[in-house]
Amino acid sequence: MGSEFKLGHRCTVKSSKRIFAREYVEHGIPFWRSKDVIDKALGVFSSYDLYISEERFEEIDSKFGSPQKGDLLLSSVGNRAGQPYVIEEEENFYFKDGNILWLSEFNGINPRFLAYWLKSDFGQNKLSSVMIGSAQKALTIDAIRNLNVKFPPEYYQVNAVKILLAIDNKIELNQKTNQTLEQMAQALFKSWFVDFDPVFDNLLASVDFNLENLENRLPDELKQKAQRRLAALDSLHNAAEIKTSLSALAHELQAQLPTKEATKAAVQAAETPVEPNFSTNPNILPQQANTHAHFPNEFEHNEQLGWIPKGWGVGVSGDLVDVRDGTHDSPKKSEKGFPLVTSRHITSGRLDLSAAYLISELDYKKVNERSNVEYGDILLTMIGTVGVPYLVMDEPANYAIKNVGLFRTSQNLYLKNYLHILLKTAHMQAYLNARVAGTTQKYLSLKVLRNIDFLLPSNIVLEKFNSIVNNMLFKEKSNIDQINQLTKLRDTLLPKLISGELQIPDVTIDEEVVD
Repeated sequence: MGSEFKLGHRCTVKSSKRIFAREYVEHGIPFWRSKDVIDKALGVFSSYDLYISEERFEEIDSKFGSPQKGDLLLSSVGNRAGQPYVIEEEENFYFKDGNILWLSEFNGINPRFLAYWLKSDFGQNKLSSVMIGSAQKALTIDAIRNLNVKFPPEYYQVNAVKILLAIDNKIELNQKTNQTLEQMAQALFKSWFVDFDPVFDNLLASVDFNLENLENRLPDELKQKAQRRLAALDSLHNAAEIKTSLSALAHELQAQLPTKEATKAAVQAAETPVEPNFSTNPNILPQQANTHAHFPNEFEHNEQLGWIPKGWGVGVSGDLVDVRDGTHDSPKKSEKGFPLVTSRHITSGRLDLSAAYLISELDYKKVNERSNVEYGDILLTMIGTVGVPYLVMDEPANYAIKNVGLFRTSQNLYLKNYLHILLKTAHMQAYLNARVAGTTQKYLSLKVLRNIDFLLPSNIVLEKFNSIVNNMLFKEKSNIDQINQLTKLRDTLLPKLISGELQIPDVTIDEEVVD
């Protein structure tokens, strides 16, 4: 379907006016580099680093023009050359000459279809065949202009793009939902275990939210935190309702103190926490009854950690969890078998099994005698970019590990989510990086991983936290499964759609495509 033509016959291909480093300014019009195009194409772009002045941009734009919505930018230098990005919004920006090619004024070509074609295996192979350079690969303007392509008619391209975009939009929605869920879990961790919000709430409620009554009960640093927490409570739209609930809860807990003391030994022996029933008090909100009721209302000083909630302690990783590392050997590659995961396969809390080579079943069993990975365990990078954690959500986890830390939280599940998020915090990352050894190859020793000191909340608080985060993780896992299914569907359809092989009707409802 369709006839072959040179790409430059159906669109304009050019680069940019050269901008010198001395022309960069602190604020102004964003100046894109190849990295920015690639990050935008992958959906991981965060922020701009470089700018040029508005006056310089207007001068260039008036003489040479600038990229517009619907134009396509193509990274053209380095090992990531050939990554396309279609400009989605009206935005003033300029880009680096020699690093990015600018395709516009399309005739009979849908730019999004072209982007999908360029990203496909077929398109990438085509681009590789016309790249120049050995150490530094590059795509030239002439190479793209003279690139022979064969596209189906434009109406077919439009319908194909609708199908592929519907799938990609659903993938992106699931990814954003997972990012939100992760942020919610981290925010809850910070509230409970860094800022100690429930403890301060209980403390303030015990003195009827009158800071003057705390004068002799707190050191200055805690008084300031209590003041900030009170201001935060007062800023809530339902502040009166929340404070009434917390005060009622404080009185209920005070009234139950004798009962709690009397049953303390029985509770410890049974290892089953007794949960007071506050449902008879209409003033207590369910949120406070389910959370704040299990937090103390006082602080005590700890030599290692400073001021911590009363009754909480200090934990050592190796005392609470079985901590191991993977094999130090190098099992031979096998044509079939099980992936061997190393530190470089764990990035940004994600595990990329596609990049891991396979080892035989015999070697897999041998490695797992030392470090068998199970659902609920935590992996931690030990070499290169150290300290990156990954929570194992695969059941079963059919892979082996090499030079990767293994926290066997599958055997101590109430610590699983707490320890996983703790390892992500800036404080813990600094802690681990301060203990890195090696010069040419940075690494963390197993001894370091077994001797991490951290705040240890009460079991009931950890169980409450674990339960809340587990609900988020189940949703996140469901989204990941759907992302994988949609990605497989898209990758199956992509070569058939870009070749025009599939006969497709007009697509009007996105949901029909992805359901």
